[in-house]
Amino acid sequence: MEQFKNLLDQKLESTLTNYKNKLAQIRATGAHPSLVSNLVINYYDVPTPLSQLANVKAPDATLLIVVPFDKQIIGDILKAISDSSLGLSAAGEGETIRIVVPPLTQEKRGFFVKQNKELTEETRISVRNTRQDINKKVNSDESLSENEQKLVLETIQKQIDKTNKIINELAKNKENELTTV
Repeated sequence: MEQFKNLLDQKLESTLTNYKNKLAQIRATGAHPSLVSNLVINYYDVPTPLSQLANVKAPDATLLIVVPFDKQIIGDILKAISDSSLGLSAAGEGETIRIVVPPLTQEKRGFFVKQNKELTEETRISVRNTRQDINKKVNSDESLSENEQKLVLETIQKQIDKTNKIINELAKNKENELTTV
C-alpha cells in the first residue's frame, strides 16, 4: 500500500512543480525574472534553462537585465527570446541583454487567461492519467485483498482530490492576477 502512495505522491509532486513553473511563465504583471528563467537555450547543442546560464534581474516593472556567465552565448539567448511565444523584445548591449517588457493590453490579458485555462486543463488531464495508471497497478496487484485494494483506491482518490483543489486554487489566483488591472 505504501509503495502506491509514494509513487502517487512522487508523480503528483512532479506534475504540480511543472504546472507552477509553467504558470510563472504566464505574464500577469510587469517584468519578473521567472518570465524567462525557464526559457531553453541551445548551449553547445545541449538544451539548457536560461537560469543556469545567466543572472536575470528586474530593475523595474518594464525591464529585465540578463547577464550571461558565458558572453559568447548572447546571440543564442537573443534568438531564444525572439523565438519564444513571450512577445518580448530583447537587445544585446555589450555583455548584457536588455529585455523590454511592455504593459499588458486587454487583448494580451485575454490571451494569457486562455493560455492559463489550457495549461490548467492539461495539468488536470495529467493528474487523471496518473490516477488511472496507479489504479491499474493497484487492481492488478494480487498480493492485496479486495478490502485492501478498496482502501488504497480510496486513499489515492483523496490525494487526487487534494491535488485538484491545489490546481484549481493556483488557476484561480493566476486568472485573478491576469484580470486585475
